Amino acid sequence: MEPGEFSFPNDADVLRGRVLITDKENNRVQVVRPPIGQ
Repeated sequence: MEPGEFSFPNDADVLRGRVLITDKENNRVQVVRPPIGQ
């Protein structure tokens, strides 16, 4: 598995303009800030 790659993404939410994605198999939460105005 490559860095930043999800094994089992099981939930997502938006908080303060960022997207939070939980990965059940990797025991982590990845935070993504989408580009603005695109």
